[in-house]
Amino acid sequence: MMDERKLCFVVMGFGKKTDFETGRSLDLDATYESIIQPAVESAGLRCLRADEVLHSGVIDTEMYEMLLRSDLVIADISTGNVNAIYELGVRHALRPNSTIIMKEEAGKLYFDLSHIRTFMYQHLGEDIGAREAKRAANDLCSLISARPERAIFQKDANVLHWSSDPLGGKPRV
Repeated sequence: MMDERKLCFVVMGFGKKTDFETGRSLDLDATYESIIQPAVESAGLRCLRADEVLHSGVIDTEMYEMLLRSDLVIADISTGNVNAIYELGVRHALRPNSTIIMKEEAGKLYFDLSHIRTFMYQHLGEDIGAREAKRAANDLCSLISARPERAIFQKDANVLHWSSDPLGGKPRV
């Protein structure tokens, strides 16, 4: 039987990765299993990460299709993973209004993403504490459930502004 729920594709690294800006090692599987997957499923969406996609052939084709067709993309850019940041850029070019960016709070937020509100969480390195996992999963679920079709939002004096237009109606110069 085919799963009829809307699809959330998760863009992130897998396993233990080193954040070269901070020197910390983070278990990104713990982030996926403790925060992202429970939040997405609680919001009623099907959660899928690239390592869970069964395919044959060129992996890029499947990745581009997922970035285009997914109802929501969550991109965890912790550790500055260049593949995740590249895939986030592709998603923003294709469907910017249904993308959530998240990262571990101690890592660097790159300049080109600094104008976009980013969901933050605390990571202990090897694991995520139970309280933080519960808080972050609940908050992420609320964010997903609030407006999944327009999940990109912008910062303005610490006030959330939902936008169907990532430029806010202003022409980019």
